[in-house]
Amino acid sequence: MSNWFIVKTKKSKEFWAKYNLERQNLEVYIPRIYKFNQIYNNKRVTTSPLFPGYLFVKSDSIEKNWMTINNTLGVNSIISFSNQIPKVPNKYIDNLMLLEDENGLISIIKLQKLVKGRICKILNGPFRGLDGVFDKVLSKTSIILTLKFLGKDLNIKLPKNYIAVN
Repeated sequence: MSNWFIVKTKKSKEFWAKYNLERQNLEVYIPRIYKFNQIYNNKRVTTSPLFPGYLFVKSDSIEKNWMTINNTLGVNSIISFSNQIPKVPNKYIDNLMLLEDENGLISIIKLQKLVKGRICKILNGPFRGLDGVFDKVLSKTSIILTLKFLGKDLNIKLPKNYIAVN
């Protein structure tokens, strides 16, 4: 049975390590999230790893692949404690994968509870980059946000995965 293990990568080399590990026929998972970048007045939504500097590798026998993984370009080392390499239960990785949206990114909104009055950033659509105040949940997939737009309060209906909680 295959198990997941945690691998520490070199600084900002998660995707380089993933590429090199996959070339060795290993299954690799990097959970990714939406990230806001603002330089001056330019706001952009990019992606970044949920756990910067770490990735998960699935292997039948970590003892057999230990040397190969540790010597892969971009990899720092397999995480171990007192010379024991801990296994990550499959259910934890499966739960992370369930949080992904259609773009393969984990929406932090699914991890945080929405509370009326909480400020949210709009990720997509014509109001992308604006902040709104959460009002209510309409359904499993949509919500109502209140925006200050042209001096008025505007209630808009959005899909849940279009927002991120600040």
